[in-house]
Amino acid sequence: MVIRVCREVIVYDSRLNTELLEDRLTRHTGAGDQTGTCKPRPEVCLLIAGPPLCACNGKTYLNECEVNAAGSDLNARGTCEVPSGLFACGYIQCDAQTQYCLHEHHPSGPDTFSCPMLPATCSPHHPTCGCLAQEPCGNSCTGDATAGLTLTCP
Repeated sequence: MVIRVCREVIVYDSRLNTELLEDRLTRHTGAGDQTGTCKPRPEVCLLIAGPPLCACNGKTYLNECEVNAAGSDLNARGTCEVPSGLFACGYIQCDAQTQYCLHEHHPSGPDTFSCPMLPATCSPHHPTCGCLAQEPCGNSCTGDATAGLTLTCP
């Protein structure tokens, strides 16, 4: 699929959610095959680190500014390589022993992902969905201690 946006030719492969960008533009793809918008790439990013972020170019970054400076966008499919001990939570990576994935759907915008700390009721070495039952959307848990736990809120 070839999309012409911002006077640049951008090659976009929706199966891999990857894109080839030129110049100093970042293309925000939205979800799936939606047409995105182009914005100037940041020239300076603060060194603020959080959980690793997966970008559409298949690389991980310390923060969203670095993702955009590389000319990419967040990859909600989380197809980047995930180091041992972490698990994919949309575009971020959570620690399987101390965090769970919170996936929130937003009808008027893109889904969001976060890595809250596991509650004290969870065993640090073998968390289960049962220990998240009292959390918001706790009845929508999937996963296990190895794959990581995910709560998906409608």
